Amino acid sequence: MRRRHFYATKGFQLLTPLFVMFDNLDVFLRYLLPTTSAIIPHHGAGT
Repeated sequence: MRRRHFYATKGFQLLTPLFVMFDNLDVFLRYLLPTTSAIIPHHGAGT
């Protein structure tokens, strides 16, 4: 029975696009709204 492995794999397949989307959203917001990076210093980037 590999049901647990099956669910874990499905979970990762569903979560990975979300992480990528949030990462792109972070970059998008950082370039679009400089005040956001000033309020929320993310990834230590923000000179």
